[in-house]
Amino acid sequence: MPLMKPPIFVYESKDLDIFASVTEAEEYLEAIDVKNNIFVAYDSEGRLLNLSVITKPDRRPSMFDILLSRKSVTEYVLIQEAEPETSHANELRHILIDYLSIFGDDSNHLQSASLQELVEKSVERYRAR
Repeated sequence: MPLMKPPIFVYESKDLDIFASVTEAEEYLEAIDVKNNIFVAYDSEGRLLNLSVITKPDRRPSMFDILLSRKSVTEYVLIQEAEPETSHANELRHILIDYLSIFGDDSNHLQSASLQELVEKSVERYRAR
């Protein structure tokens, strides 16, 4: 049974994307970027998530694929738990504090906020941008 608790946070070098669901994140992220390991992902409790790429054969190969006798495949991003415990909550806190600071939020207030408060405020700010 999956333990992931949305929203899903995907971080890349000072850039943060927030997704309402795992499916939304999987559909948005590009396989090439996941293959290049440019992202770190967390659920809302600070659980580290594993991003990987899977391939599936296309149901209808193109005529080009048929003529070249090659298999046509599509790559998909898959997000799974990397750990059963929420051992990266502190990392997520720092990312969210940095993210919210960009919007001018008071750093002292952010430092004393709970992870849940930071998650809620980040989602609010992300939607408004």
